[in-house]
Amino acid sequence: AYLEKYDVNVFVVDWENGSSICSYLQAASNTRMVGAELVRFGKYLMKQGLKPASTHLVGHSLGAHIMSYMAKGLKSPRPLRRLTALDPAQPGFEGADEAVRLNKGDAKFVDVIHTDAKPFIPFIGFGMMQPVGDVDFYMNGGSSQPGCISVDFQNITSVADLAKISVEAISRWVSCSHGRSYEYFTWSLKLQNCSMWGRKMTPAENFLKVSTLGTLILAEPVIKALEECDDNSCTVLGLETFKLKARGVFSITTTSFEPFCETTAEQSQKLKNLLSGGLYGAVSGTLSRLTSFAKGAYHSIRGFSR
Repeated sequence: AYLEKYDVNVFVVDWENGSSICSYLQAASNTRMVGAELVRFGKYLMKQGLKPASTHLVGHSLGAHIMSYMAKGLKSPRPLRRLTALDPAQPGFEGADEAVRLNKGDAKFVDVIHTDAKPFIPFIGFGMMQPVGDVDFYMNGGSSQPGCISVDFQNITSVADLAKISVEAISRWVSCSHGRSYEYFTWSLKLQNCSMWGRKMTPAENFLKVSTLGTLILAEPVIKALEECDDNSCTVLGLETFKLKARGVFSITTTSFEPFCETTAEQSQKLKNLLSGGLYGAVSGTLSRLTSFAKGAYHSIRGFSR
């Protein structure tokens, strides 16, 4: 999808031998080794002319932390331009020191898409719950995604139990919500007439999300109608995110089916017209007519079901 939109060079990391044939905990440990190898590779590319200011790292789950290690190792003398983390893995990383996990200081701009952000115990959430980027998108509340069902994990009572379970098995269990993050990002690259717009969550709204384990979502879609919204409180998911001014924690609602976008072609075009170059330069005035959060418009997902 990236290559279809831009004339760029894309490198894909195959670390199957370090992830699929071992337990999750071993795979999590292996991320540092993979990251170190990528630092060596990155330094070689820079000697060949690669510019940090034009480098974009993208990683899903454990891969998000691998990209974090790579970015940290290539930070001097100038940080990489961007790191996009797709539902970064939670077990073994949530609450850890910034030196050993994804952090917004890893690159000049770090954006994160959260799709499975609920506690690992007892709900087997595999995505990080806390915001760790310059922009954090919590999709549909962040804890689970439309159309995904929950699985019973009675045999897992602590992180230590992951030492007995392969990454392949875990991937099958959590692939729906956890994997939806890269589907959202991919569709954001492919869509021409529809964009996924997010509105910044207020401190109170963010507190509610955290205190209810990420299970609160809006009773109304974020994009219900086009209403007033300024350049500090609205942004778009995708390659243009870093070009907009807004920073912080954002909520986006989607449909349960591809391409997941809720806005119509007409709404998307109006927003693009109102931006009048804002996606490719400084935003001024208002983005206008995105929906505002209504007070008390939250409701809980009962039973934490997917």
